[in-house]
Amino acid sequence: FYPIDWFTHVIEEVDEGGDKLYRDPWRTWLVAPTLDGLAKMNDDFDLMIKVFLGQATSFLITLGLTEVWSPVDYPEIVLNQVPIAGMRLKKEGWRSHLANYSEVRRSIEMIITVIRDEVLPRGKIIFTLSPIPLKYTASDLSIREANSLSKSTLLVALRECIKEQQDIDYFPSYE
Repeated sequence: FYPIDWFTHVIEEVDEGGDKLYRDPWRTWLVAPTLDGLAKMNDDFDLMIKVFLGQATSFLITLGLTEVWSPVDYPEIVLNQVPIAGMRLKKEGWRSHLANYSEVRRSIEMIITVIRDEVLPRGKIIFTLSPIPLKYTASDLSIREANSLSKSTLLVALRECIKEQQDIDYFPSYE
């Protein structure tokens, strides 16, 4: 279930061969002619993934960058990729920023909570940072500065979360 503001700001409307379709910005392979159809496809995919994840004995999670995007009038929606289609519809309606330590830490804690509560009450969770650098930034920083700040923020937040939890580790793929 998606709140109506999600559809207004995020779901991409695409024109493919004269047909108006809706695309999920994270699951870009999911495209449907109606919003209800897209929601149903997402629900079906969620069920399939839940069964698959139910067989997991551990998790490996790679975090990449902290640059995020939000609609100005609905900041609760946070995207971790440039919302190209949404920006085309309402260019001034988006803002980006590099998530700070508190935002990143809350996100990591939420990831851990969801895994522990919904999928894997016990078992190893391993985090790593992607060695792929930031290629573009909407911030005022240079790409190198934005990448360094982003990776540093992620690493500090990860380290703090890891030392407070059991069965959670960090694998140094970025380093």
